[in-house]
Amino acid sequence: RYRFHPQLWLCFYAQTYADKELIVVDSGDGPSPFFKGKQGPDFKYVFVNENLSVGEKRNLAIREYSTGESILNFDDDDLYFPAYVQTAVKLLKSSKAALVHLNAWSVVDIEENFCGFFDRSQPLPSEAEATAWGELCGFSMAYTYAAWRCITWPPLTSGEDRHFLRGVAAAGMPVAARAEAARGTTVLHLQHGKNIGRSLCQKARTDTAAVTNLIQRFEEACRRIIKLPQSEYDQLGGSLLYQGLHNLSLAAEPPKAARGLFLAVSEDSREDFQSWLGSEVGQHPQREVFVRQQLDRLRSQAAGEN
Repeated sequence: RYRFHPQLWLCFYAQTYADKELIVVDSGDGPSPFFKGKQGPDFKYVFVNENLSVGEKRNLAIREYSTGESILNFDDDDLYFPAYVQTAVKLLKSSKAALVHLNAWSVVDIEENFCGFFDRSQPLPSEAEATAWGELCGFSMAYTYAAWRCITWPPLTSGEDRHFLRGVAAAGMPVAARAEAARGTTVLHLQHGKNIGRSLCQKARTDTAAVTNLIQRFEEACRRIIKLPQSEYDQLGGSLLYQGLHNLSLAAEPPKAARGLFLAVSEDSREDFQSWLGSEVGQHPQREVFVRQQLDRLRSQAAGEN
């Protein structure tokens, strides 16, 4: 996912939280053209020539390279605004929780130019579905190093968030949640057509002009915070924001055919929802391959333990 690496770098260095470090574990086809050769006291890039799951990469990053007491997941394809880390760490410490996460957030489907809002507190067809979709919050998790020592990430690429969250709760460790407000957005979860998972929202963001403006001004605002000179900016490629976000103009009405984001506005949409669930639209074309590889690895590990 090399195309997201400049944006990840931008999101991290624009964070207003001072004492931070970024650890990137990459198991792609080769070292990242953007990150290759970049190292520093607050940044470590690790290329692993092995097909590791998301959970395994997170464990490797924390176990071998992290130095902090607070751990935050940074998905490379999501848009984290400058106050994100400060807000998450503040709640983690003030709540004395082992893990904090969002239970309400905004989703932008770049393919369909549409923005929706998921709220765990709002009704869905069943409580089980509300719980399941609410557990897809790994992109917003902040947790203590001590919690990770007790419950490490499972070796999964699909469903790892749910397993980790449930593991922390089952161990009796406190979990806290926060809801994003429209005027206080700290992260936008992006659907771009090659995600492993998709998103469900209960309502559309009607302030499309404000969200569009937020995205369009993001890169320049981050550059000002970082104090990135034009010459260095040009050396980095001249544009750090993911290309799919350039010239994005969000529509107020949902698309007729959902892709990465399904808007569940009423019980009448139940049939369409089930049809969407059974389809593969809006997600990575190799998703089934990844899931199959994941199952094979789990079977192999289980066989080795017996």
